Amino acid sequence: MAEFAKLQPAFRLRMQTSSQLIIGQTSPATGLAVGPIEHGTLTSVEGYGTEKFEGKVVNGADIFCKTPSGVKLDFRSVIQPTEGEMLYFTFSGFIEANEDTAAVMSGDPNATGTNWGSSSLTGSFETGNPKWKHLTNKYFVGSQRLLRQPGKHLEVEINLSQVVVN
Repeated sequence: MAEFAKLQPAFRLRMQTSSQLIIGQTSPATGLAVGPIEHGTLTSVEGYGTEKFEGKVVNGADIFCKTPSGVKLDFRSVIQPTEGEMLYFTFSGFIEANEDTAAVMSGDPNATGTNWGSSSLTGSFETGNPKWKHLTNKYFVGSQRLLRQPGKHLEVEINLSQVVVN
């Protein structure tokens, strides 16, 4: 099976959104909303890379396109590492349509979140920061879950793995 790519656990991304900006029905079958990112962190997992990465999400938005089969994601963010120039991280993905997703996305006060595996994504980094420039030549896939706690905005947790091709 050496001809198949492998996954190496790489990063944990944790974010909290602000109130969703509802764009509304953009066609008969889809609705659009934007979830501005209030704050967040990106950290490398133990054993990934030669140096530990820690950074803060300083700007970002998660664009949700609701369809009958689920929610398409288009995410863009700026991440400030503890030193040096910022990184630009983007991903696209999909959240399956199920009861948990519908409850969380609609703002149901009884919704607590979605499970790992109900959402998947692909992403990449761009930066001029020499210390982290090597990340721009890699692709990442991830699993996401959404959490909603009473009185708080939506929280997003993403575990990213690097796609490794030998």
